[in-house]
Amino acid sequence: MTKLIHITQHNINYGKQGCKNNCPIALALKRDYQTKNVEVDIDDTGNDLVSIKINNKKIKIDEAQEDFVDTFIKDFDDYRGYVEPFKLKINE
Repeated sequence: MTKLIHITQHNINYGKQGCKNNCPIALALKRDYQTKNVEVDIDDTGNDLVSIKINNKKIKIDEAQEDFVDTFIKDFDDYRGYVEPFKLKINE
């Protein structure tokens, strides 16, 4: 089953650069999953480009979005104002 997570302009405005549990994606996941236990990180160790954990459980994003999400995170961390809202597809 695929779940859509809306990364909003509000998430982008209040997200913190370089912060794996308060970046725009993490803020949207916290909202939709109603938890504070969220981590979003670039995963340089495995096959996945992006590592997402919700309540300490690894969550897979849609494979077709991996490059986009990796670029979104890097762009947000470096330039903050140059990213736009999008819909993240989570495979549950």
